[in-house]
Amino acid sequence: MKIKRSLLAALLLIMALAIATFAAACGGQKEKAPASNSGQAQSKANEPLKLNIATFNMGSSWYTYGATIAEVIRGVLPEGSQVNILAQAGGVGNPKLIGDEKVQMAIGFNVTDKWAYDGKEIYSDKKRDNIRGIAGYLDEYYFGIVARKDLGITDLAQLKEKKPKIHLMTVPVGGLGEVATKLVLQAYGVSYDDIKSWGGTVEHSDFNAIVDAFRDGKADMFMQTITKGHPAVTELATTTPVVFIPIGEDKIQELSSSYGFVRAEIPANSFKGQDKNIPTLGLTSTLITHSNVPDEIVYKITKAIIENEDRIRQGHKALEVFDPAKASRLDGLGVPLHPGAEKYYREAGLLK
Repeated sequence: MKIKRSLLAALLLIMALAIATFAAACGGQKEKAPASNSGQAQSKANEPLKLNIATFNMGSSWYTYGATIAEVIRGVLPEGSQVNILAQAGGVGNPKLIGDEKVQMAIGFNVTDKWAYDGKEIYSDKKRDNIRGIAGYLDEYYFGIVARKDLGITDLAQLKEKKPKIHLMTVPVGGLGEVATKLVLQAYGVSYDDIKSWGGTVEHSDFNAIVDAFRDGKADMFMQTITKGHPAVTELATTTPVVFIPIGEDKIQELSSSYGFVRAEIPANSFKGQDKNIPTLGLTSTLITHSNVPDEIVYKITKAIIENEDRIRQGHKALEVFDPAKASRLDGLGVPLHPGAEKYYREAGLLK
């Protein structure tokens, strides 16, 4: 009997110890905090990065923009990081590279960023709604409409009224300037086919050929996105008597609301013979990224750019107009801000 009692006591003791051990184990699991996502993100943000910035051809203004931005942000990235400037497809191709996450950053245009985000115009293959903005209003671009003075056209509405036999020139098909040309003509009820039906022609070529055609009397009108003092337009206006045609206020409003342009004016005396401001469509260069770039990295990049605005402005003459107070505006980006950029702008009091 004593043996049975001893065995029973031992068995009860073993069971009690097992229960206590199990309870302790459960208590330990409750006290141990799980690894947080923010910690993982912070760890990832502290690892060396390889950032590729898509720009345009070497020697172009955008390539210089990219080099300037790279110089500013290298110091705030994790040690061992690389920032590469890629001579890529420019205003039309770069939003695709960002949307398809082929690169981490790119220089774009607010209008093409918007079209790519919405999946419209030349980006109708799909929406690229992962594109995010870092900074807009880097510079000022204008839609320029230049015509031979002896053509007698001072308003695009006269095209439909007079149906003149003109030789219109644009940059190659698919380029931003060419797409914008079609949109502007469309707003005035005119198409390429209309121009051809009136006995005119439409030719798509490079700047050198366009300048030569005007000089030789083989071109009547040229439409293109330009900057103040644009080299090709400067040469064209110097060698040929031309006029700069404004866009009507109603058309500016229509095209801005539909396609993301903004109202602008080509400043007086930007070119020879242009002695007054020319109302037209405006657009601006942007710095864009995609939604999968970590918030902490974009925050640091945005902070570095805004807090080094003088270095940015000194990078290229066209960047002299860069204004941090406008950099977060949707009309200058065309796409939503990246959360990391938005966080910085709010902290800096630049976004409410």
